[in-house]
Amino acid sequence: MFCAGLLLRNVPRINVAKNLSLEISSPLRGISVVILLTRGAFGVNMINIRKFRNVVPSLAIGSCIIEAVFAGLSVFYILGFSPAWAALMGCIMSAMSGAAVMPYLLAIESKVMNDQAGTSLPKAKEVLLIAKTACGLDAILAICMAECALGFIFGNEEMEAGLVKGLAEVTLGGVFGIFWGGLSGVLLAHENDPDIKTIAVFSGGVMSLIGLSKIGYPRGGPLGTFLGAFVAVTIWKKKSDLTNLTCAYDKLWFIFQPLLFGIIGARTDFEIFDWTVIYKGVGCLLISTVVRIFASYLMTSWVDISFRERIFLVLAWTGKGTVQAALGPVALDTAIDLGLENEQLLAQQIMNIAAMIILLSSFSGFLALKFFGHSMLTR
Repeated sequence: MFCAGLLLRNVPRINVAKNLSLEISSPLRGISVVILLTRGAFGVNMINIRKFRNVVPSLAIGSCIIEAVFAGLSVFYILGFSPAWAALMGCIMSAMSGAAVMPYLLAIESKVMNDQAGTSLPKAKEVLLIAKTACGLDAILAICMAECALGFIFGNEEMEAGLVKGLAEVTLGGVFGIFWGGLSGVLLAHENDPDIKTIAVFSGGVMSLIGLSKIGYPRGGPLGTFLGAFVAVTIWKKKSDLTNLTCAYDKLWFIFQPLLFGIIGARTDFEIFDWTVIYKGVGCLLISTVVRIFASYLMTSWVDISFRERIFLVLAWTGKGTVQAALGPVALDTAIDLGLENEQLLAQQIMNIAAMIILLSSFSGFLALKFFGHSMLTR
């Protein structure tokens, strides 16, 4: 999907996406992010989080923060970005993609569940639950951190004032998300039509992500989308089965996922590629990936599993791609909207590096789980 966007932008005579309108691409990308965050909220299982409270929160939050810090430092020293721009790039680099790795985790889980020969390790099912639980927390944390970095870049405020404003916006978004999620959950608790619930959650997410941005509070949108969907679904789970709702969002994701990746591909222009920046950016990515590997392994040391099972968790939490496609163009869109020509060059470099992360990390994450995932959970 990403490569198709590249071809439609850069190949002569078929470069139909060369003049892709921002008025078209930005809302489509925003809707894709709403669906991405909502699906992440659906996947958060509080029962499993409490069951594995000694490993899941640290794996989801600790690994993300540690990688973001080291990625930001490497971008600051290697690429020479300013602290705010380096922080933004670090947040983009640090996000793992639950949407990208979940299909492979489900395929491995199917093999483990159907293991008639008894070759799976004793705690294989438990490890798979840990790997699947709270994938959305990593993504929402990275997105919120990136939004705060964007606030410092484009806020035109002193650091202390920018921090206060950013925290206020995030808090507002969280309160708004809890409000609309709780209202939808209570009003539709006894509603049996999954389409009604799908429309309610989707509308609430769009109001949070796009609506708050339109009225000048963009930092709170992602958290409002995530919390709203989480609260609504938590209430509905007590009354009915939500399989149809999840299937409906899977269908929406099937439609909008190509647009999310295709848009960032279509906005990647090889004619203005600074390959020196790209090479250094790939070097920063390698550093951040190594840091995440060690951080993820460290965060699993509080659970009683074997070395191979820890390696499986490390492999499962290194895949990237979806969040990078969502966050990559945001800085460029903002710089264009505000007419800041100097910032547009840096924002373009951010997006180009995000494009390389999609190409390299999604492919390497796929190969790691495809060829080594199941073997790490069998004798």
